[in-house]
Amino acid sequence: SPVAQQWLGRLFSQARSGESWDDDWELPHFDPAPVASSARVELDLGTEEQLRGAWVYDTDSFNAFLCPITHDIMRDPVVCADGHTYERSAIEHWLQRSRKSPMTGQILRHSALFPNQALRNLLTMLSTIATDRSADTKK
Repeated sequence: SPVAQQWLGRLFSQARSGESWDDDWELPHFDPAPVASSARVELDLGTEEQLRGAWVYDTDSFNAFLCPITHDIMRDPVVCADGHTYERSAIEHWLQRSRKSPMTGQILRHSALFPNQALRNLLTMLSTIATDRSADTKK
């Protein structure tokens, strides 16, 4: 887009001249509505109690599965511009109200969200283990 070209031109020009980054720069237009970068597919994981029971590591490491906004298990984890992972619906709602990161408080450069496939895969595997354990205890 012309705005992006102009902004990038200023950035490269500034880098060549040795100037430092100026926080007063006008940023490109920020779309407050998040970009849907993939189909919304929530994982069917069972309960948090079942997942915690299948997790063999400490409680603190289990917190990686919890959304920092809702503090619930993420069923549709996405990565935001700040590099942190959130439940899609929670960060979309956040981005409708704020342009700042809920984790760092810094202004986000864009509103695109990307599925966190690694976390989705890990949650799916953990759910499978929890389901298998649950089936074994019923026998």
